[in-house]
Amino acid sequence: MTEDFEPASTSRHHEVELKFLVTDPATGERLIAAQSFGALEVTVGRLRTVQIEDVYVDTADRALGRHGYAARLRQNGPDTIVSVKSLARTAAAGGAVRREEVEGPADRSGPAIGWPASEARTLVISIVGGDPLVELVTIRQRRRKRILRSDTTRVELSLDEVDVVSGGRIAGSFVEFEAELVKGDEAVLGDLAGILEAEPGLARSLRSKLEAALETVATMGDAPAAAAAPTVAAAPTSLAMLPPPRLAVGKAPGVLPEDHVAEAGRKVMRFHLARMLDFEAGTRTGDKAEDLHKMRVATRRQRAAWRVFGESFRPGRTRRYRNGLREIAARLGAVRDLDVLLEAADAYRADLPTPEQRA
Repeated sequence: MTEDFEPASTSRHHEVELKFLVTDPATGERLIAAQSFGALEVTVGRLRTVQIEDVYVDTADRALGRHGYAARLRQNGPDTIVSVKSLARTAAAGGAVRREEVEGPADRSGPAIGWPASEARTLVISIVGGDPLVELVTIRQRRRKRILRSDTTRVELSLDEVDVVSGGRIAGSFVEFEAELVKGDEAVLGDLAGILEAEPGLARSLRSKLEAALETVATMGDAPAAAAAPTVAAAPTSLAMLPPPRLAVGKAPGVLPEDHVAEAGRKVMRFHLARMLDFEAGTRTGDKAEDLHKMRVATRRQRAAWRVFGESFRPGRTRRYRNGLREIAARLGAVRDLDVLLEAADAYRADLPTPEQRA
């Protein structure tokens, strides 16, 4: 069977949002109740209030964090949803940040390898394998939200009153005002950013809630919860200072017996793609001949995987990737051949008498 395989329980998208720390509570209350922001108008309807509890998890040795990801478990009615977000962010309109998010079903009581099939589970187990996940911190928030509209663009505004819970105790609290693009033109966030940055009771923040929460736990220690709210960003002032996105280099592809052949192929090729990219920097600088060799090996293994799994994918949808691999393999092969010749020449010279070595 040939298909573009994507598990039905997978949800992959990019989160694009503006985030502000509320330094004056009255400002937050006024903004969440406002009826318009420039060309944006509040959709007719009442302000919605929801209570949210997010449990952030990782392995004991922080494998997900070291590979550039955060995992959040959230209850949605009777179901538990895991959201895996990239810690790396890129710039969007108005200084908003964009990062990738993958969601899928989960189970709070069991390891990731036992969750229902989804791309989120695949990503997690490719990094942690069968290692158990433990709680890093819990974030409880009272969120008041409403939708802004401008033509076909929708932006969700939210005022989040956040409690950081660690060891069963509230370690600190803070309030954030967020604007997240639901659909439409990102340029609207640029217009909105100009309006919000003029508010003296708001301060731009580039930290995620997890980063703010972990900083709160680290700085508050056992101090009373009322003693503090975190100050504004020890966050970079430019997104150029943030680490570039990268694929996680896991311990194994994470193929499971029940996987569709296309899903198994995707896992194997993603595994070797991550390894290929991990050696790119050393290959480009030319400082590490071994990095070039390892990058070439990873490329060859991806091409071998296409020979095994390729019949499960539509050729037209994957042609660009396969052609790209072919070109990369040819370029790496040409340079690797030169490295091998240089190594052989050095070995040959070492066996010659000293006068001939100098020659």
